[in-house]
Amino acid sequence: MAQAGLYVACDAMSLAPFSSIYTRMATTDDIYHGRSTFMVELAELRDILHHADARSLVVGDELCSGTESASAISIVGSACLALDRKRSHFMFATHLHELPDVKAIRASTRIAIAHLSVRYDDAADMLVYNRRLMDGPGNALYGLEVARAMRMEREFMQNAHAIRRELLGVQEDVVNQKKSNYNRNIYMDLCGACGERQAEETHHIEPQRLADSNGMIGRFHKNAAHNLIPLCAQCHDDVHSKGLHIPSAVMTTRGILRV
Repeated sequence: MAQAGLYVACDAMSLAPFSSIYTRMATTDDIYHGRSTFMVELAELRDILHHADARSLVVGDELCSGTESASAISIVGSACLALDRKRSHFMFATHLHELPDVKAIRASTRIAIAHLSVRYDDAADMLVYNRRLMDGPGNALYGLEVARAMRMEREFMQNAHAIRRELLGVQEDVVNQKKSNYNRNIYMDLCGACGERQAEETHHIEPQRLADSNGMIGRFHKNAAHNLIPLCAQCHDDVHSKGLHIPSAVMTTRGILRV
């Protein structure tokens, strides 16, 4: 941002400008030279890998979108490792959710994977773009949630869900049956904050330290359902270290909601 002349959110910084910036964005055929989208992508990637060095920034969007997934994962993974060896700085936006499963990618100490969180709000019947950069890959199965938000026909959605379950070989709609150690009515399903990762820990909204010897905080018990929320490990850490706000729970005609 600083090199582009934009404002930077800091009081002071040390800037080591990049000597070269490479981008791989467009996904179109080259009809003038008889090359497909994939051939254009490979030609540009070859040139980038040849010229990039430790002072280069490489930005790519949906690299290898012009070929099937197995080859795409292999090529993008190899490109990441090649740029890692050159100690280049690079950012790739991709829907290849299997990349983190590549052993060499996981083993690298310089390659980090993150996503912008998105969740479907059943009550409001809409997608919520939280715009929070989260560690790890995003939900690999959010495509049908987008289709649902776009008001696709009911029969279409039912068939799509059936095909997805067939491909996965699992009953994806079953709720995790693990319960909280603090309250057996609290199920440890998805994280109550990000709505994406598996909940691992139970957070007390009103801290346990406020409870008296009988476990009471004012008029309610510290382990009452409205005072508990299942969180993933990262969101739980963010609550205590970064002040992540967890809304209070209120009873409504639609059950307990957080406002």
